[in-house]
Amino acid sequence: MEFVEPQLAHRGTGFAKDLLEDPAYVAEEKWDGLRAEIHVVDHRTTWVYSRTGNQLLGDGLTWLYGLTWKVKTAVLDGELCWEGCVSSDVSHRISAGEPVELMLFDVIALGGKSLMERGYLFRRAVVEEVVRTQADPRVKVTRMSQDKRALYSQITVEGGEGIVMKRANAPYRPHSRCKDWVKLHNPKRDRTYDVIATGYTTRATYSREAFQTGEAALTYGVWDPVEKKIMECGQLPYIRSIEELKRLIGTVVTATAKYQFPGTGALRHAHVVRFRNDKPIQECVAPKDEA
Repeated sequence: MEFVEPQLAHRGTGFAKDLLEDPAYVAEEKWDGLRAEIHVVDHRTTWVYSRTGNQLLGDGLTWLYGLTWKVKTAVLDGELCWEGCVSSDVSHRISAGEPVELMLFDVIALGGKSLMERGYLFRRAVVEEVVRTQADPRVKVTRMSQDKRALYSQITVEGGEGIVMKRANAPYRPHSRCKDWVKLHNPKRDRTYDVIATGYTTRATYSREAFQTGEAALTYGVWDPVEKKIMECGQLPYIRSIEELKRLIGTVVTATAKYQFPGTGALRHAHVVRFRNDKPIQECVAPKDEA
């Protein structure tokens, strides 16, 4: 079977918590790892693809390519991760030859037949059976519960990434980011960063649906103390009129995010909190590059 572009989770801004009480959904633990599509042929791992269809290689995946599966053929969906990881570190760890774990949460095909039309709970049961019969402890299955609020509370207390709420009877939808899968992040994992509003764009690239609908967004940057100028970093979801976005140019933006990349200043999973005029833009600098 060829690479299948994966289904992605909706951002769920503004309505995700409402789904905690919706009986049509179940909750699954969310991991901030590296998305991986595993292709098994003749009981062996033949391909490991990233979410964009690139083959994932590296000494840290030697164990996965050498794995013998109980199932003969399958296409499995999951994350390469480890406890407490962030996605920005996974590729480096794999390249350095440090093993990662495979956390499975879905199955696309089994025995040469597509399972994408089957409901999520059916596919989930198949994944659990695949993991149950797989002896290697580095192959795991995500936690799942129909008590969404309880799982979310537990993961929040543990300091985990959050949950993905999935419609129990929904099929697998390749190349889609719809409300069948909705993310709810753990707010305690977020940190606060100050960046500079540099402009706006109607070509938002932080999600596929934002790009397709022409959603307007803020562009932001950080101060480069060497060049003494603003260095562009990326985009922030902030849906307002063009006129309002224009008025914000040059102001300091406080945003929550999972991480700020050293050197570039780019934020991961960022959301605007407020705007401030009590801080000079020259103080909005990126952390130093660790290299």
